[in-house]
Amino acid sequence: MNNQDNSLISDPKGKIFDVSLRILMALIGIFLLSIGTSFLLGGHVGTPPFTATNVGASNMLHIGLGNFQLAFNLIILVVVLFLDHSMIGIGTILNMVLVGYIIQYGNVWYQNTFATNHHMGLLLIIGDLVIGMLLFTFGASLYMCADLGVAPYDAIAPIASSRLHIKYKTARVIQDIAFMICALLVHGSVGVATFVIAFFAGPLINYWTIHVSRPVLHNIHLIAENKTKIRRLGSSLKQAGIISYKTVINWYRETLQTQLSASRYSNHELDEQLDIAKNNLLRAQKIYKSMQDEYDVLTQEKKRRLDATNEKQ
Repeated sequence: MNNQDNSLISDPKGKIFDVSLRILMALIGIFLLSIGTSFLLGGHVGTPPFTATNVGASNMLHIGLGNFQLAFNLIILVVVLFLDHSMIGIGTILNMVLVGYIIQYGNVWYQNTFATNHHMGLLLIIGDLVIGMLLFTFGASLYMCADLGVAPYDAIAPIASSRLHIKYKTARVIQDIAFMICALLVHGSVGVATFVIAFFAGPLINYWTIHVSRPVLHNIHLIAENKTKIRRLGSSLKQAGIISYKTVINWYRETLQTQLSASRYSNHELDEQLDIAKNNLLRAQKIYKSMQDEYDVLTQEKKRRLDATNEKQ
């Protein structure tokens, strides 16, 4: 689907804009999956097999997680380039460079924010597991749907599946089990989340992909395909932002002035101010109703275009 939609964008500037938005999508995905892993690591509930191995090995060698994971990724990258370079893209580089460091500093943030002592309650542990799994799978879905290349670790199973003529799922399970064993040998961060991710993360990633990531990618293609729509969107956002800013500032000043002056009003002045406030409220309601109507019209038009595009496909 990704390549088909992308091939429909004939304008070079549209393609550049499309790739730029997909890079942003991949970066958001990388950030979310890394922060999710930080919750899993900080909560001591286990991390993905590859991360668990890197955590244990980096601790044994007294090397920062970011530096060790980058070096390990470089080794895998060389092998992947030799076997199937088509799986490598800008997303590959972003993943291999950023994930380890974000997890490392994200764990520091977690420890400073949540882990005030080593006796964490059951509720916090469950929260770490749930939040970590949701962020990790959501981020992984966004990153993969951006279709900019896979992480070096994620390229191993597809290559093995193709060359050894086995199912991808089988190759992936063998790969994850092998790295779980390695993680245990180096005393890595193995826990319940390690097994959950290795065997059951797929359905959750698929859920995010169907309900969020693919629609986001589809909208990216639509926006990049229509430069007029981009300009109108930018102009509308700018105008809405200016109006909203001025409105909020004016209302804030009026509210502040009212708070400062309310106690000094006479009964007659207080009645006048109540009338003014009532008129302002009615005017605000009309503005809100108008903006809501405009939003509904734009939403209906967007839905109509999506339906038309889906029918053509």
